[in-house]
Amino acid sequence: MIATPPAFFEVWDEEGRRALETLEAHLAARSFLVAERFTAADIGLYAYVHVAEQAGFRLAEYAAVRDWLERVAEQPGILPLSVNPEVVEPRR
Repeated sequence: MIATPPAFFEVWDEEGRRALETLEAHLAARSFLVAERFTAADIGLYAYVHVAEQAGFRLAEYAAVRDWLERVAEQPGILPLSVNPEVVEPRR
């Protein structure tokens, strides 16, 4: 196995924070990512952002992102990665 150099983690952390800051600025004036309605763009980004704290990012620092996560989570059929869809029926 080849070890990942520590500098890589620093870069990934910086890039992740930059992405969250960009998302925060974008969502500060919008309810969803595109066209002021729930779209595939929200689904695609939600998959990563809703678990960002597991990677060490503090979502408490991003109020607009947290509000957006709540709006997306309330959409019919949206389940967090921790839920097994074979065991739990999605909300309709």
